[in-house]
Amino acid sequence: MLLSKQIAENAAFEAFLNSYIREINRGEWFARNEWLLKNKPSALISGEEILQLFLPLQEKVFAVSVSYKSLTGCSRFASVFQYDCKEEVWHQSNKLCVIVSLIQELQLGQSGEDLQGSRGEAYSDLLSRVLDSSRCIEKYVEQREKDAFRLYSPKASFIETEQSLLFGHWMHPSPKSRQGMADWQQERFAPELQGSFQLHFFLAENSSVKEVSLLQGRPTSWFQENMGSACPSGYCAVPVHPLQAQWLLQQEYVKNALREGTLINIGPQGREFFPTSSVRTVYAEDKDFMLKFSIPVKLTNSLRNNKLSECYAGLAMTKLRKKIPFLSSHPSFKMMDDPAFLTIMFPGMKESGFEVIIRENPFRHSHVNSVCCVAALVQQPLPGHKSRLYQTVQLLAEKRHLSLKEAGMLWFQSYFDRCVKPLLELYDCWGIALEAHQQNSVIECRDYLPHTFYYRDNQGYYLSERCRNKLVAMEPSLAELQELFYNESVIKERFSYYLFFNQIFSILHRLGAEDVIEEEVLISWLQCRLDKLSTVLKASGKDVVAYVLNQPKLRVKANLLTSFYEIDELEAELEQAVYREVNNPLYRNEKEALLHEKKHLLSSREQGAQTAG
Repeated sequence: MLLSKQIAENAAFEAFLNSYIREINRGEWFARNEWLLKNKPSALISGEEILQLFLPLQEKVFAVSVSYKSLTGCSRFASVFQYDCKEEVWHQSNKLCVIVSLIQELQLGQSGEDLQGSRGEAYSDLLSRVLDSSRCIEKYVEQREKDAFRLYSPKASFIETEQSLLFGHWMHPSPKSRQGMADWQQERFAPELQGSFQLHFFLAENSSVKEVSLLQGRPTSWFQENMGSACPSGYCAVPVHPLQAQWLLQQEYVKNALREGTLINIGPQGREFFPTSSVRTVYAEDKDFMLKFSIPVKLTNSLRNNKLSECYAGLAMTKLRKKIPFLSSHPSFKMMDDPAFLTIMFPGMKESGFEVIIRENPFRHSHVNSVCCVAALVQQPLPGHKSRLYQTVQLLAEKRHLSLKEAGMLWFQSYFDRCVKPLLELYDCWGIALEAHQQNSVIECRDYLPHTFYYRDNQGYYLSERCRNKLVAMEPSLAELQELFYNESVIKERFSYYLFFNQIFSILHRLGAEDVIEEEVLISWLQCRLDKLSTVLKASGKDVVAYVLNQPKLRVKANLLTSFYEIDELEAELEQAVYREVNNPLYRNEKEALLHEKKHLLSSREQGAQTAG
């Protein structure tokens, strides 16, 4: 059995190398037998293919055995070798050492083409995050490997699935880096360690509290009840995340308010809450709402701070959601509301760090089983175990008396109809695109089939400029939220990345990697289903489908380069990360495209003839 350190190093290596070959250098791929005819490794080499990487600036060559080559997702790697020119032999190499060499190559290659000014610290900062991520994974695996049954059980509760992501973001080079969270703090605040904690409360003068709500009752009243003690007259109870409280207490404006008595530090109070997969959103199964806090922690590419613009976006989209008929006609497609927020205002400051967003909680009490985000569904399982998606399909096969492949296809078809199709239709009809990546996309299964899709994120709305007048007429508060509206060329790029590369392809990859259905079969089915859907789409959604089917390359978010250049995408203009072109698995060659176009033309003519008749 692999030790937790080995498991963590393997996970770190796969996360980094997949990012590297996707964004920087695809390398050369060889069939193993072909490669062995010309090369002499110092140890047995497994896998059907070999990936060879040449680093010219360091004159190094690495060969990596590939245990699973994915068309849509992340490939799996086994052993790695470095070529010794003197002995003309390949020696087995340490995986973390290979990561160091790859980062060095990236750093050396940027010296003459620095996009963001001096990046002398980029090498050490990126390496630090990768090593931090590896250490965190090791800690999570060590403490949770005995919980494997609950980690991947299709019958786990909502919060159990939220706290099951030991390996994290599958398209990021340092998925579990937690800059700003010390090791000793992880026991309480890391979802992977099943953390839980009391909220940290402050009392603020009523006049300094900004409270905006679409709900009955004041949020500060609920918080006072949770605090469990009475507020002095003229003050409101305001909760913050304990990590944020530590940061706030070091700020001069907070120290001044505490000295003046306009702010009172109460400390941890009330019942415990559980961190969800986002780390900063907390959950309690008996509460009607989850709470989304700012925290002074850098997760993936960004510090996680609530902005007032996001707070107001949540309110506006909550109001808009209730006015458009789309959601009422699609009862299995839901957008989770962020209907209230509050903060403490300080002179001259737009945000103070006290911002807390109130999010609806549809997963209370009994309504918690068979609900999980896509990331938890497709997460790479610990060695010797199967993923939650595999086990769900297996139970479906047993229930319906189907083969595993038949059950997998049935599951995927239901997923497309319940989750993917409505996302494209919403954009097509209303110009509303959702940043539906793995962690923001939650699926409720019934009888082991996808039944309801939930979208959660007030940072992930893209409203089309084309539909601006229609949407503003329907919800006037959108006129003040310019940052929500985007040109359709930008939306097409981002929407296709998040929906297809980040979400759909993760499911194709997982079904293929665990031998449920070959990725090629799923790709072919998806192409046909998208073709069929495009015949009924009429506007922006149709353009997105045409884009993903007919472009040989698509632009995807380059998380490695975004990290290397230290771009905080939540602070950048238009929240713009680095994007790179990659091969498109859904691309049909010209001959296939013409064939599909001819078929659709004939179909349209036949329908026209029937109508005329």
